[in-house]
Amino acid sequence: MLDYFKIGNVESKTNSTGVTVILAENGAVGGVSVRGSAPATRETDLLKSENAVDKVNAIFLSGGSAFGLDSASGIVQYLAEKGLGYATSAMPVPIVCGASLYDLDYKNAGFPDKELGYKACLNAKPNNFESGNVGAGCGATVGKVLGSMSASKGGLGVATFAFDDGVEMCAIVAVNAFGDIYDFRNGQKVSGTVVNGVSIDIILVVCGCMLIGTAGAAAGIKEFITVIVAPLLQGGNTVVFVAVAWLSGVIANMLMTPLALMTTLTIPLAQIGQTIGIDPVVVAYILSHTADYVLFPYESTSFLIMYGLGMMSMKQFVKA
Repeated sequence: MLDYFKIGNVESKTNSTGVTVILAENGAVGGVSVRGSAPATRETDLLKSENAVDKVNAIFLSGGSAFGLDSASGIVQYLAEKGLGYATSAMPVPIVCGASLYDLDYKNAGFPDKELGYKACLNAKPNNFESGNVGAGCGATVGKVLGSMSASKGGLGVATFAFDDGVEMCAIVAVNAFGDIYDFRNGQKVSGTVVNGVSIDIILVVCGCMLIGTAGAAAGIKEFITVIVAPLLQGGNTVVFVAVAWLSGVIANMLMTPLALMTTLTIPLAQIGQTIGIDPVVVAYILSHTADYVLFPYESTSFLIMYGLGMMSMKQFVKA
């Protein structure tokens, strides 16, 4: 399919932005679906089925937000020099439609202009599978939930698929997503938000784990020990104490991290145990045993690190 169209990329390394153009010099039927709350587009209405123009000569993607639409003028000039476009009584009018992504806050603020659009056409060639930090993907970023300073690099992607009956499909995407990017095949994170080089995923999980101890305290674990457990153990025997202490630890392990469990329960249970002659070391051993029951993935440091580094998906993390 890509032997019918010519694809050209050009970048401004100074301004860290670029243009990607898809040329259909003999014309191609187009369609359009404009999404988002702030699209920067050029002549996309011409692609609607109810309008007079039935073919386009070029589609472009660029950086530079609304400023980047100026690159289309260079593409129009290139096609006009070749006498290509929609026939009118005066001259052929090149039909050039496209959209620009926002990359003004990536490195040096800049945008593609008419000259860069023309150069993209000069670079156009059939079967061009250039991808990555090229063309419109030059200034693209992803994972901007915490702002541009925490974003990761996006880029240009090209993919084709051929059906058994000979029909071919091609997708060219400049990935400039607000959120993170995941591999649909395995659910693993490809790129996204980072804070000082650390994936936002592991930061959120660690913060969540820190809050688990707070949640346990808010749930009244200490009050549970002093008001409910303590009266049950007063004057009891060793077997009853061990069973209740162990069960208390298991319950607390569902609400707290192992460290929070040990620091919250050890002292009050040790004090109760001493009243019936049980060594505090025994209490500590009972609680450490209950803490060893890994009921949730946040209790395993290795799984937490693997998830944060993108080595396992959220689904795998929860199942671990």
